Amino acid sequence: MNKNEEIKLQLSCNVALFSSINDTFANRKLCRISQGPSLALLSL
Repeated sequence: MNKNEEIKLQLSCNVALFSSINDTFANRKLCRISQGPSLALLSL
């Protein structure tokens, strides 16, 4: 994975914190898959 892709995933995780519940759930799964459990916990 290149740096730009990592940054995009990071941003989607941050966006998940401010999204609706449905969006947060989808982004949380993405965060968990891409960043691991520690970052996924932040978007719970």
